[in-house]
Amino acid sequence: MIGLYADGLRVLEQSGPGRLARQSSWIYPFADVMHVLGAAFVVGAIAVFDCALVFRRFEDAAHRT
Repeated sequence: MIGLYADGLRVLEQSGPGRLARQSSWIYPFADVMHVLGAAFVVGAIAVFDCALVFRRFEDAAHRT
């Protein structure tokens, strides 16, 4: 199992994007920033949706009383 994992990592290391990330001084930081921003957008969208559901629930409860 570990050998298969090591082989997969070696393939990634020797691939074109792997070489580019090692040789360029800005590709890895750019990819890292894009990854963090993407995760923040996903979490932010979920938070906005959850807040909308909570506020709608409170509105419905206020109209019933």
